[in-house]
Amino acid sequence: MRALRNWAFLFAAVALAAAGCGGAGSTTSSGGGGGVVPDTSTPQVLLTNKPGQIELAYLSGQARSTFALGDTVGTIGISQFKDSAGRTVTVSLQDPPKVQLNGYQNQIFRINADVATITEPDTGSALSSRLFQNYRLQVTEIKQDAGSGFVASTDIRGIPDGYLAGIRLFPGRYTTQPIFLNDAMFTLTTPDDGSAPFYAFNSSVFDDANGLTLRPRLQSFLSDYLAFDLSAMSAASRPNLSTTGAAAGEAASRVYFSGDGYSLSQGGARGVFESINRTNFDPTNADANLISGRFAPPGSLGVGAPADGVSTPGTYSLLQNDPSDPDLLAQIVSLQGIWRNYQDRITNLGDTAAISFPSTRDDDQQDIVFVKHDSTKKITSMYYGYVDFGTSQIKLYPIQNITTGSIAGEVTAEVASTLTRAGNVTTSSQAIRKGTYRGLNLPGFPATGTFAVYRY
Repeated sequence: MRALRNWAFLFAAVALAAAGCGGAGSTTSSGGGGGVVPDTSTPQVLLTNKPGQIELAYLSGQARSTFALGDTVGTIGISQFKDSAGRTVTVSLQDPPKVQLNGYQNQIFRINADVATITEPDTGSALSSRLFQNYRLQVTEIKQDAGSGFVASTDIRGIPDGYLAGIRLFPGRYTTQPIFLNDAMFTLTTPDDGSAPFYAFNSSVFDDANGLTLRPRLQSFLSDYLAFDLSAMSAASRPNLSTTGAAAGEAASRVYFSGDGYSLSQGGARGVFESINRTNFDPTNADANLISGRFAPPGSLGVGAPADGVSTPGTYSLLQNDPSDPDLLAQIVSLQGIWRNYQDRITNLGDTAAISFPSTRDDDQQDIVFVKHDSTKKITSMYYGYVDFGTSQIKLYPIQNITTGSIAGEVTAEVASTLTRAGNVTTSSQAIRKGTYRGLNLPGFPATGTFAVYRY
């Protein structure tokens, strides 16, 4: 498996498409959908008009040991976000987070922001998604261990008034924005005139740690996955986990989709979780495309039904080597998120179902999955790929290709109609909630059918 710098985990989740999803030289399958009775049931998405949630994740530390003389702690102040219409969300925390800048910590702060209750200023229509294009970082105090106690300073100079961002929220979904901080970003400076020392912010270190030397803005990603259980499929029809990881190349029991990322895992309550690096993708080496992690199961809120009608979500953590361990045996958490079983979020599933997933780009192209169920609603066949609402094209690949990006077994179909939540015809990708497809030639799947979009 690939060892990556902190920010590489972020980019792994926001690439445009897997390597196999736009390639030339495609093949088509034989036999198929023409003899299957069309399934006219449209999957029903259970997302509701709740605020979108920003998971603001402060990840601290650089390549040095922790808990040593000179430990540096930063206090985070107001978090402020400005959306594409100039509207501001300002969050002042009653208990400001304290981040050990030279330690390896992962602190997540959740911020709710309205989406569908806000209207477009030019049309008056409700927002389908909300894009925050500016993030303001504020550090109000830095304390450094001088050996005899902490020396504190509130004089911190040079932090820009705001950073360009691409933090997109969808109603009822979770968007993670990692902010990487470390002690090298703050230099204790003593003025020549003998006045009190202050901390100078080093923008170049911040930019490098947060990927701003590669792209002009902070980039978020949808971090709440839907999980699809593949355990009823043959091992040969499933993707494999890394041969060098703890799962030793076994067939994955679950695959996960968010719209920005793909992942896979073992089955059971806890185990190996691996995220697919969709940016630095190597089609010749599946193991190199997998970022290691762990998952935990969904829980329960106790007596009575949970507020959203399902169990509390499962969680996952992506891991990386601890830079302070010279043997690179210890690991630290790099990113975290949640997951739910797809049947907890999507109902009215027929013998087959097709679901597309918008990304934080919220453009014409979306990930899409086609699944076939047996009589107990276990998945017996699964394809993944993308739908392009601009060209009305659907491309699908066997799920076992997901770690290699192979285009072997590619099949195509065409979007026949696209509808709003109310059932009105639309050509706006952000307004599409369901639709129909035609021309699918895939064994076990109908040639024509319906699909749903995973958004409120």
